[in-house]
Amino acid sequence: MFTTIFILHKTDQQLEEQLQTEFIDFLIKFNKKYSGTEFLYRLEVYKANLNVIKAKNQIIERKIFGLTQFADLTDEEFIETYLNLKIAQTSEILFLKESIKLNGNPIDWRSRGAVNEVQDQGQCGSSDVFSSLGSVEGFFKITTGELPRLSAQQIVDCQRDRFPGGCNGGLYNQALNYVIKNGVTTNDEYPYTGYDQGCSKKGGPYKMSGFSKIAQNEEAFLSAMEKGPLQVAVQASNWKYYQPTEEDYIFPYSEFLAVGYTNEAVIIKNSWSTKWGLKGYIYLEKGINACQIWDDAIIPF
Repeated sequence: MFTTIFILHKTDQQLEEQLQTEFIDFLIKFNKKYSGTEFLYRLEVYKANLNVIKAKNQIIERKIFGLTQFADLTDEEFIETYLNLKIAQTSEILFLKESIKLNGNPIDWRSRGAVNEVQDQGQCGSSDVFSSLGSVEGFFKITTGELPRLSAQQIVDCQRDRFPGGCNGGLYNQALNYVIKNGVTTNDEYPYTGYDQGCSKKGGPYKMSGFSKIAQNEEAFLSAMEKGPLQVAVQASNWKYYQPTEEDYIFPYSEFLAVGYTNEAVIIKNSWSTKWGLKGYIYLEKGINACQIWDDAIIPF
């Protein structure tokens, strides 16, 4: 009797030590540091997230959920930092005409040199800025032959009417409004830090005339993508745990960049680093409004 209790207790202790070792490996992998009570708290959050991942994978046929760089965050922290997009209710945004005919062929703007490498926004709520600038960068490549890497930090620092502003996020069209009004400079000129700073340089040479909102159906969405990368607002609460294989397509909001489509899926670029998803990308199933991808797509002109 006493021997059995001792063995069970020892097994629990070994399991706890194993989890601590795995958590330390996680911290090293994603360059995170905690000490004291914060370490113990984050360890408990990590263990809770492991249980969530296990439960989610039991619901579906394939295991597409796993440990990501967000495994030490609570759901509330993840939503506050990464899914803090506000959808604007406005009648000023135009709808793209739905009469455009699809050419029927898959398109990938990465292979055409119209998409920059995946960025890491860090713990700054700037996904709306990265997605907006991604569409603007694609626009300049398509219209001028030049692919600039534009300054997300400039908009984080300098757009005073972006609400709530800075690293707290903004309305999904506000970064584009800044580029229309002021222009934007390059990342080399105004490097990204991922923190709120004072505005050191406002405006720049890269400007655009406006943008159009895409009608909320797949034909209009894919037709618009044949013109260039699209800024899209996506329901992404499950993406905290997304850890796919190349064959996986999966179905609070954040902003991303649609860079093309295959016969089966729409290709979405994220700004959560290449350690997330498929080297920073995710594939959403075509034919359905997966994650509400059709609802708030826009393209610059």
